[in-house]
Order: sequence, then structure tokens, then C-alpha cells
Amino acid sequence: MLAISNRVNKKRVCHYIGYGADYKPPARILSLIDDYVDNTDQLIEPSYFYTIQDIERIQGSSVLINDSIIFESQIIARLLEQCHKVEQQCWMR
Repeated sequence: MLAISNRVNKKRVCHYIGYGADYKPPARILSLIDDYVDNTDQLIEPSYFYTIQDIERIQGSSVLINDSIIFESQIIARLLEQCHKVEQQCWMR
């Protein structure tokens, strides 16, 4: 599972639930936010993830990505010929 809790901005959470920048929420609200943020990994289930892969070589209609993925397509080769990296999406079910 992906670690999400370390990326949550608690100040933005306070803003989105109605607390302005000049007003500090009560301790009970801050405690609830902390609890939910600490548990985001159990509360949120991603539907997909992506990785950025290096394009190693394009030769004719063959595209070699990250020394492991090969596409055999003139169209893909032509679309990627000016690129150095490509995004690979993986859907989770």
C-alpha cells in the first residue's frame, strides 16, 4: 500500500473544513485531524498508480523502455521519438 499520511497538509485540511488562516481550531478538532491523517493509509484505497520510466532506445518500430518493456509499433515509436521518459499506469482492482 502507498504511504499517503506523510503528504497530507494539516493546515490545508483546516482551511477546507472552514478554519481561516488567522483562527486556530480547538484542540479536539486538531486531535481528530491528526487521527484521520495518521490513518489515511487505511481509509484511502488508490485505484491506480503510475511510474515514470526511461525510454532506452527507439529503433524502427521498436521502443525499449527501462530495459524491460518492448513496444513493436510504428505509431508508438513515432509518438515517442522526441521523448526521454514515459508514464506507465497500473490499475488496481
